[in-house]
Amino acid sequence: MVPVLAWQEAGPASLIAWAILSFLGLSLAWSFATAGSQYPDAGGIQSLIEKVFGRTFGTISRWLIFFSIPAGASAAAHIFASHFCQAFLLPMSLTPWIGWGSLSLVCLANFFGLRISAGIQLILSALLVLLLAVFVVTMLPSIQISHYTPFFPKGWRGIGESTVLIFWSFLGWEAIAHLAEEFKDPKKDMVRAAIVAAVIVGVFYFAVSFVLIGVGAMSPKMESQAPLVELAEKLIGPSARLFTGLLASIICLGTMNAYTAGISRLGYSMARDGDLPKWLGKLDPKTGTPKKSVVLLFFMYSTTVLCQVLFHIPMKNFFLIPNVAFLVLYVFGSLSVAKILKGKPLSVFAAYFSAVVCALIIPFATSVLLYPLIVLLASFIYILFTSGASRCWHAASRNEENRKDHSVMIQ
Repeated sequence: MVPVLAWQEAGPASLIAWAILSFLGLSLAWSFATAGSQYPDAGGIQSLIEKVFGRTFGTISRWLIFFSIPAGASAAAHIFASHFCQAFLLPMSLTPWIGWGSLSLVCLANFFGLRISAGIQLILSALLVLLLAVFVVTMLPSIQISHYTPFFPKGWRGIGESTVLIFWSFLGWEAIAHLAEEFKDPKKDMVRAAIVAAVIVGVFYFAVSFVLIGVGAMSPKMESQAPLVELAEKLIGPSARLFTGLLASIICLGTMNAYTAGISRLGYSMARDGDLPKWLGKLDPKTGTPKKSVVLLFFMYSTTVLCQVLFHIPMKNFFLIPNVAFLVLYVFGSLSVAKILKGKPLSVFAAYFSAVVCALIIPFATSVLLYPLIVLLASFIYILFTSGASRCWHAASRNEENRKDHSVMIQ
């Protein structure tokens, strides 16, 4: 779906944005993996930010992510619903309600501590990669140069706006640092794994976007926003529509489930550390799940979907809100990495490069910049009113518990 939204912002020039973000993704993966391998800590980038910039910055970064994820969840639910509707030829008017149903399902699964195994997720992802590879190779002969003209229909500003939108597809590289303690030999394997992953992701995104534009699959008024499903049907037949749509939906559901698990853990740990009300900082004694945090997430998910339906907020805004939050996180995270790394000039350069590029991208998200500012103001107010003995007591006991909680989250 993201190549469609990017094309609507910049036309064929969105390919430049994909190239920029592919290099940025490689740079982020490289620097975060190097930092994780040199300083293994399950607390990840937020711990590095807190180490370099102090406790207040650590709290703000957690607030920014926690209260931006519901918007991203609505975008992911929209992707799920669009492909589900395309698979079964359902009217697109049902998208918000099917999306809300998928969010309800993942919240219910996390409430009871259910998980999709890593093995199943890996198989599904491998199937998708194979499907994309077949699609790209098969459709190459159908590309027409005329579909790439005019190349700059909206000028350089269109490229900037499509870049901040495309950033949605490159979220998650900070998770590499969280995984450092799970590697038997992080110094040997982490950077290599991160670079290979970044190259695969960048090449596939660019290739799929290049082909979608070249075969004329894009349209200013696309209703489905799931062009791969339609092209699969043209290429193979109706069975391909069902298979592609269902596969994409299932993978999306698995990703939503994993993110809900991680963010519910973040909410719990924030409450335990004094960054959110104390009542959220409890685990269910039977399942070990942060049920109250999951319930809060469900409430925020539902509110976000309801706002989108009632106020007809453009769907791209729900992509942009978490994008801006993570861009801010990556600016400070990359600067933190650059400050702590020693004897790794290329990794330090990659970290500074990442910080600069992320900072340059942020201003193009003009339509949603007010939201992170509100969250930042709210976090400052919360810090102001809760600073004192209770926050100091929470902070004192956090380090050892963070290791245990992030290990559970990773598993």
